Amino acid sequence: MPTVGNIDHKIIVGVALGVTTTVALASTIKLCLMKRRRKRENRYETQKLLNEYLLFHYGSADEILLYGDFGPKDSLNFHKKCADLCIKHFEKKVNARWRSWLRWWRSVRAQRRLGGNCGGSRR
Repeated sequence: MPTVGNIDHKIIVGVALGVTTTVALASTIKLCLMKRRRKRENRYETQKLLNEYLLFHYGSADEILLYGDFGPKDSLNFHKKCADLCIKHFEKKVNARWRSWLRWWRSVRAQRRLGGNCGGSRR
């Protein structure tokens, strides 16, 4: 029978197999525990994701486009573009409401100057 340093090769193989099996089992258990922990924690509240979000929405062009002029320049200033789009679509409605409110307020002030009651006593 072959031996290595007066130790039977079957013992060496058995010990090596036991050690590798134990390491594989421990790694598998650790991986399963990490997966469970990741499922429980909120991935959207990590510091890394917060930094990426802030950089994307509020970063300068030099910080976002790392390769100079190469990159999607149309995607920069996202928050400003959203605000401009909202203003564009609702400007007419807001202006119409503002004008009607201003008309009403002027009529109330005029009635007060003339001594009108305006719907309630001020005493």
